[in-house]
Amino acid sequence: MKPEIESRHQRITDDCDADLRKLITEIIRRCPKKRQAIAEELSLRLRQHITPAMLNAFTAMSNRGARFPAAWIRVFSEVVTDDGLERLVIGRCNRETLELGEIAKLVLDEAAQKGLKSLAGKRKRLAKLNSKGSARHA
Repeated sequence: MKPEIESRHQRITDDCDADLRKLITEIIRRCPKKRQAIAEELSLRLRQHITPAMLNAFTAMSNRGARFPAAWIRVFSEVVTDDGLERLVIGRCNRETLELGEIAKLVLDEAAQKGLKSLAGKRKRLAKLNSKGSARHA
């Protein structure tokens, strides 16, 4: 490759690496569990020894050699109860489809709630009419 292409490619790689490290850092910070607890739970579920120092290495910008294993993503997401890392790796098109589905679910849930409220109101009015009618016949 030409030097300018290699340089551009390296910048893109560095940006992706930095974005990944920042995201993992943010996810861990948002998680109510401490790094020690996260490491212990990952160790149990992945059946290999994982330490807080390893998690620190995956998030350190200065430690480019330490890479978060893709095979851990699903379990990591479950342990920290955050799917941000999974969303990052599914790709733009699939991420947009997922987000569209989430929006559709919100709209449908809202419509269902409105429908249930309306139905409850109609039942209440019907019950009042029925109770008035039975009071007249008594």
